[in-house]
Amino acid sequence: MKLSNETLSVLKNFGAINQGILFKKGKTLKTVSSHKNILAEVTIKEDIPADFGVYDLNNFLSVVSLHKDDPSFEFDSKHVLICGNKGRSKIKYRFCEPTMIVTPPEKALTMPSAEITFELSGEDFDWVMRAANVLSSPQIAIESDGTKVSIVTLDLQNDSAHTDSLEIGDGNGDVYVNTDGGRLNVEGKILAGQSPGSDITYGGYSFNGNEGGYDTGMFSHGDGFLSFFSNAQRALALNAAMVGPNTADWVMFGHLQLNPLATQPTGRAGMLAMCDGSGWNGGGDGLQHLMAYINGSWQKVL
Repeated sequence: MKLSNETLSVLKNFGAINQGILFKKGKTLKTVSSHKNILAEVTIKEDIPADFGVYDLNNFLSVVSLHKDDPSFEFDSKHVLICGNKGRSKIKYRFCEPTMIVTPPEKALTMPSAEITFELSGEDFDWVMRAANVLSSPQIAIESDGTKVSIVTLDLQNDSAHTDSLEIGDGNGDVYVNTDGGRLNVEGKILAGQSPGSDITYGGYSFNGNEGGYDTGMFSHGDGFLSFFSNAQRALALNAAMVGPNTADWVMFGHLQLNPLATQPTGRAGMLAMCDGSGWNGGGDGLQHLMAYINGSWQKVL
């Protein structure tokens, strides 16, 4: 089989959401971010013949791009052959275990009704990204005066900063301004808007904020902690009261999961990471290990 340019473009975008991807048999591709706050789904032209996992999607696409002559793909149970260069090259790219990838839910999600809808063309998206870069705008806001919907580049911390406003559609009568609504940063990730009706002492920002509560986000409470919430449950808290230079207390409510890494990361004193035993054979025995960066090198935690 072959992959169209449209499908390759989709996969490139998916690589910015999640490092890995689990391909499922059929015509549907899905991915979810590691924090599970961004979900993407698309129907493609091709029919994927089997389920398989790719640990590093961007690396996979780089390998595919080695061939300039529209390569073909031959699937096996443990690998795919990427054939190109007029049939003279066959690259064997091995699959990974699905458990090594953060995967989206199997069942379809029921999305709430949208407060506002618009179409954003690739040309307009490129314009906004370039404008944000040139104007040094760290945030992007969706605004509407009730008649027109616009994307505005801005700096929420600097009222005197340069801005750009691009009309992208017709409004529905509702007015949205950049001080309260959900925001998009220049890397394309959703930033939170303040949750209306919440009981937060010192303000906070929430994904999918509901009246009288909050779903996922981070909040600064009067207890001196910056807290991170997921599904209305406090998952992590940082004690804002510093007890010394570059020190703070973290409190975790739940478990910590480290994805095995195929490449040894640049270490800093006190870092923890999980090696996959293959690409990064930190323990020297081909097995996965918890690694700690101590005294200038990675050491296996016994």
